[in-house]
Amino acid sequence: MAHDSHNIIVAGVSDAEMRAAVTAVVAMDGGFGAVMGERVLAQLPLPVAGLMSDQPLETVRDQMDCMIDAAQALGASLSDPFMTLGFLALPVIPDLKLTDQGWWTSPALRSCRCSSETRPGNGFNPIAHRGFS
Repeated sequence: MAHDSHNIIVAGVSDAEMRAAVTAVVAMDGGFGAVMGERVLAQLPLPVAGLMSDQPLETVRDQMDCMIDAAQALGASLSDPFMTLGFLALPVIPDLKLTDQGWWTSPALRSCRCSSETRPGNGFNPIAHRGFS
């Protein structure tokens, strides 16, 4: 989930897995999902406006821990890849950001183009992972 814009953010290694992750998030009316192939490994539903849970804090914390564990099992090397994805989409803080208008640099707030060397799939991958949103 993107900060400020609250768009769905998806990262993965294949279109099919990314589609499965987005489908899982939409089916939950918002939240987080980690998938491998078509199988949902972990999820954290956020059904209140797609941003908040109606479950007790302990349940949400356990679900988030499962999400992070699943992402790391899929190859994510960050301590909290979902937080990183959320802030990657917050265009008002430096530096390279992903928006619904494409890649932007901040604080200049101007669009930028990825070269063939930095395009996703060619070595530019802000998060090392396998198919989670």
